[in-house]
Amino acid sequence: MTLGSKDESQIVELNLAPKGKGLKSYTVSLAPQPGEIITLNNSQNLLLNVEDSKPKILYLEGTPRWEFKFIRQALQPDKNLQLMTLLRTSGNKFYRQGIESEDNLASGFPASKEELFQYQGLIIGSIEASFFNFEQLKIVSDFVSERGGGFMMLGGKNSFDAGKYGSTPLADLLPVILGQRDAGNSFVRAPVKFRLTSYGKSHLVTRLVIDESENEKRWNSLPEIGEFNWISSAKPGATVLAQGDRGYSNAILLAAHRYGRGRAMAFMAASSWRWQMEMPHEDDSHEIFWRQALRWLVGSAPEAVSLELERGVFQEEDTVQLNVEVNDPSFTKLNDAQVVASVTAPDGKTTDVDLRWIVRKDGIYSGEFKPSAKGTYKVSVRASRQGKEIGKTEQFFLVTESNLEFYNAAQNKELLSRLASETGGKYYTLADAKSLPEELTYMETPNSIPQTLPLWDMPIFFLALCLFLISEWAFRKRQGLA
Repeated sequence: MTLGSKDESQIVELNLAPKGKGLKSYTVSLAPQPGEIITLNNSQNLLLNVEDSKPKILYLEGTPRWEFKFIRQALQPDKNLQLMTLLRTSGNKFYRQGIESEDNLASGFPASKEELFQYQGLIIGSIEASFFNFEQLKIVSDFVSERGGGFMMLGGKNSFDAGKYGSTPLADLLPVILGQRDAGNSFVRAPVKFRLTSYGKSHLVTRLVIDESENEKRWNSLPEIGEFNWISSAKPGATVLAQGDRGYSNAILLAAHRYGRGRAMAFMAASSWRWQMEMPHEDDSHEIFWRQALRWLVGSAPEAVSLELERGVFQEEDTVQLNVEVNDPSFTKLNDAQVVASVTAPDGKTTDVDLRWIVRKDGIYSGEFKPSAKGTYKVSVRASRQGKEIGKTEQFFLVTESNLEFYNAAQNKELLSRLASETGGKYYTLADAKSLPEELTYMETPNSIPQTLPLWDMPIFFLALCLFLISEWAFRKRQGLA
């Protein structure tokens, strides 16, 4: 990277691929620059906890199709995701795959928050809006906005406008604007290239390889898709990651945004399976895309009990604030839970911190911990209600020696000027310093006390009188008059 002016800040994105699960420690550093005075702020430590978690994703599909088959094949080997699929075969009959037990999804698509909110992600394929009742559609919307889950709708002949979702709660949830085309002509069967936008070239979802130029080349090498839902407008704040080409350059093919606490994505293409079938068998672009997309989709989905730390690295004198959010299975915030945090110090000593409910914030419990030494600390949180465990979570933080002043070593002119003004002084630059001795001779301040003295009482007048008398006596003596 090339550093700019002294007042310019730059953000650099670093890509890490940790090997294996567990706690990883990293140090980010910069080489000293010519003329740099302070180098103690050129490095920063950070912790990364690679968890062995498998977010659960529910995929509902309305009809057997190639897209369903190849998405399942792409995600099935991924050990970091747990995909459960519900395929409608006829009427209200479903074929379930990846389920945890015989009772799982036995009645079809979830009809309650408790049932749906156990998942971190939800994919809805080509299935008409009339399949759901209004309450189910509202629960899907709440799944994202309240629970913080990730939602994706896939392209298909019964998706988006073609599936008549324009007047449902999912229209508000999606990052694209529905209702601009008739249902009959919104699903297009035509070859179109999947072109990345400027945002798509660097976004995690569409990153097949780390290098941006190589990533774009790889996308351009993929075959055209043959079917898509034609939508040309995205909502304010949404990020458009890919569009079509030629006569369909205004067609949005992939877009995403935040909705409430969660994330929502619209994938208008209906035949991404071509990226697998029409490419050499060693090409894994299709698998990488779907794994990256779904990992990002569920990346911010919280658990029922979640711990938030202000940051991951603290100084020795800092007080660590522990904030825990507690929800029931329907993600209703609980204010009557018993929440305890156990903090394990680097020497293995454990300290329990009793977390109290913050009255002005539903479901939030808070407490403080003062680290006693440098090193890595582990925070384990347990929440229960009426003797029954609600959930638990854990996080790590690092305590380093106190050198915070070196991370903001630049002159703070505004602060210095304000301090000088408030105390009756004056701020000087190096260029003004030569006038300092003269101005220090007398400078009135708010604390100055005026004092009035009679002129005749001043010592200078007594001295003058003495000099006058001595001079007069000397003159008289010289003249022989004394």
